[in-house]
Amino acid sequence: MIGALLTGDILEHTTKENSTFRNLTCYCDGDCPDNMINSSCLTRPGGYCFTAIVQNEVTKRNEFIYGCMPPRQNGGWWMCLPKNVTCCDIDDYCNQNLTIKIPTISNESTHDTVYTIPIIIIIILCFIVLTVIFPLLIRKKKVTLCVESFSSRDERTNQSGGPEPFMTRLKQRSIADEIQLENVIGRGKYGHIFLGYWRNEKVAVKVFCEEEKASWEYEADVYKTVLLPHENILGYIASDISCSQMFLITEYYENGSLYDLLSNDIIETDQLQLLALSLMLGLSHLHKEIVGNPGKPGIAHRNIKSKNILVKNNAQCCLSDFGLAVKYHSNESGIQAKGDMQVGTARYMAPEILNKTLNQEIFEEYKQADMYAVSLVLWEMAHRCRILNTDTKAIIFNDYALPYYDEVPEDPSIDVMRITVCDQGLRPIISASWQENNILSTLSKVMEECWKPNPAARLTALRAKKTIQRLDGDLTDPSMEIV
Repeated sequence: MIGALLTGDILEHTTKENSTFRNLTCYCDGDCPDNMINSSCLTRPGGYCFTAIVQNEVTKRNEFIYGCMPPRQNGGWWMCLPKNVTCCDIDDYCNQNLTIKIPTISNESTHDTVYTIPIIIIIILCFIVLTVIFPLLIRKKKVTLCVESFSSRDERTNQSGGPEPFMTRLKQRSIADEIQLENVIGRGKYGHIFLGYWRNEKVAVKVFCEEEKASWEYEADVYKTVLLPHENILGYIASDISCSQMFLITEYYENGSLYDLLSNDIIETDQLQLLALSLMLGLSHLHKEIVGNPGKPGIAHRNIKSKNILVKNNAQCCLSDFGLAVKYHSNESGIQAKGDMQVGTARYMAPEILNKTLNQEIFEEYKQADMYAVSLVLWEMAHRCRILNTDTKAIIFNDYALPYYDEVPEDPSIDVMRITVCDQGLRPIISASWQENNILSTLSKVMEECWKPNPAARLTALRAKKTIQRLDGDLTDPSMEIV
């Protein structure tokens, strides 16, 4: 689906009087949601309809596909840049009759091209020498960066090398030169996370030291996965190198993590429903493999916990921190994974990880381990939800607590969690009062289905998502079934 009109053409489409910032209905064929055939799809507000040309992997012939692009702030604009895609937002079904011109080289022009290409290459090399290499040679002041040295809000970064050869959401020469780092807002296993400013906009900057370069490269590679951008997955902006450190730059959300929200605030049932649904929307997209050219591999997170889930300004969840993720494409051999089996946070590890019975050759098992962790996050949310007792008319709510807070210490080891979860078979307690509320009752059923000891018996992300979505259509049926 990647590709689009040239920038000028896009502007022409989006500046007409009837250009709209609403949900567009687009014609879809070959790129429809849930693999529908020859139907329509609905964009999010500000999204685009698109027509693209891709090569059929079997026949090697060009074929047209049609579908929906995400809004500009979610990467849709940049996905519309390549020449094999045309985007529009003029009206419903505006992509149905769009055409794309694919340049061809005639036999007569081939001879001239042989002489033209060397000239172009020489011009490009001269341009690089004048604009990149020469300024670097005469630069007198360089700033050496270390994580420990970011104590002043006026400190900035400089890049000692040229830009990396990949295409990101932003075309940058040296984005590290333009970012001003402020205070530390988080710490992870592989780096510190800073609030930064880039062109007067707030961004989150994860800084890796030189010895963690492999981790930086791996996580950046996951974020750059084709067709990964989604409203409920943290938006990737760019990655860059400055001196001995690596930057991973993403969108910034002032609300912080789900852990921060639940630690400081009680939530209402409607908030709980939105947080739970948006979490499952993001995870369902992450897990989903999209077959095609280009396609998207299935991705399992492997470190889901409330601290790795951010809360956006619209109160929805989005998944972050993909340093341990695994990627899987059915037409490729093997699973692209980082690290050994027992990685992540012990408290949220699934039984099959704790007792080392997870089959590392089967991608579905990684996904189902994610679902176990999700069930604990859902419990965290529900435990912090305020509800009305129908008998006493009293408001009921709990202090924030981590899953298994009453069974294990604050920082439990893998062995302690294995004894608790596998040997004793314990799970977080589901309050009887939750059954009096339809939203909490439904989520309780989802939790119980997702933390079963047998991975194959757990709900998939798609089924959990559809179950929670049904709450919008029926808020009165207390016996809602898992679909």
